This record gives sequence, C-alpha cells and structure tokens, in this order.
Amino acid sequence: MALTPRGFEDIALDHMVTVATAYVVAQKADYLAAHPTATPEQIAAAVGFTVERDRLTPPDEDDIKAEALVVFGFETDTADAGSAKTTKTATAVFTADFYAACGEQADGLKVAGDKGANARLLYGKAQIEAALYALADHDLGFAVGTIKKKRFGRWQTTTGVIEGSEAWVVSGRWTFEFDYQWAPTSPQGVPLEELSVTVKKSNDPTGTYSTKWSALYDYTE
Repeated sequence: MALTPRGFEDIALDHMVTVATAYVVAQKADYLAAHPTATPEQIAAAVGFTVERDRLTPPDEDDIKAEALVVFGFETDTADAGSAKTTKTATAVFTADFYAACGEQADGLKVAGDKGANARLLYGKAQIEAALYALADHDLGFAVGTIKKKRFGRWQTTTGVIEGSEAWVVSGRWTFEFDYQWAPTSPQGVPLEELSVTVKKSNDPTGTYSTKWSALYDYTE
C-alpha cells in the first residue's frame, strides 16, 4: 500500500510560509525604493518580519529585536454536511500570530516605546491580511479550485507578557477559515475478492462451521 499523502492543512501551512516570505521580500524592496537612504536595520524594523510555522515555544526579546515575527498554525478541521462517501467538504481553521517588540524605533520611524510598537503591530496586521488574500494567490499555491471559499479573518489583539517568557511584546492573532475538498485515495493493495468467515452455531457453542463470501470492491459513488 502506498504511503498516505500529507494532509491539506499541512501543505497549506507550507504554502502560507512561502506566500508570506515572498511578500515580505517585496515589501522590503518597495520600502527601499521609497526611502533610498534607509539602512537594512531600518527597513527590517519598518516592514520586515520573520516567518515560521508550528512554533510551540513563545518568542523571547532576541527573536523580535531586529524585526517582527509571524507564526502560522493550524487549529481545527470540520467536515460539513455536504460530505459524501468519496469526497469530504471541510472547513480548516488556521492562525497567524504576529509579534512586535516594544522599545525605541519599533516601527522604523524613530517613535519610541508603546506608541511605536502598537503602530508596527497594526501595520503587521494589515501586512498578513494583504499577503494571504492577494487575488493572485487566492489558492495559496494549490490547484485552482482546491480552496472553495476563503473567508475573511478575525483579528484579536493579545498584547502582554508572553506565557513562559519574560518578554513584554505587542501581539495579535489572525484566525482564518478556508473551505476545501478532500478525496480518499483508492486502495493500492491486493483487491478484496474473497473473505473466509468462521461462525459458531447458535445451538451448539462448541461447534463451528465455515462459509465463504465473495465480492469485488467497487470504490465509487
């Protein structure tokens, strides 16, 4: 039997990382074009962010000192009533956590402290939404039509001391829901043609008899 392929949500996270990484590279180039004298550090602070997936440990100050951080994750997968025997229609819920440091020049515009950090957070919120919902990347690298519906996300600010870390950061979470279809793969082993069954007689628990059932396995609607 062939190996089970990776699931939609696993591949989707990879695609989100690819899309967001390409987006931030373009953002840095656009910022430099608009501010020719900007240093790499200023560009990173203003529009840059590092992209990760599946991170379980919270970031510390060193992780977000130079530029912000976004972490993509997966929450739930729920099949809807429209699923059939050979096709599942489901809603997958993904998250994007954005972290920015408090402190001087947090927004790249030499605005110190909380005000600058919050400005970077709100701009990061806009950046992630723009990256994932660009019309050119509607299917996030999947074949056209794989994602049946991309609902606009819900944002929640989560600023504070990160649990498990001493770092005080400004942060927020995007939650996105994507509808997709999935079909199980056809069996790759030996086709089921014959099955032998041994059954106990109802009137004689000690006795048995054998019977044989034959059928062809047809995996169609």
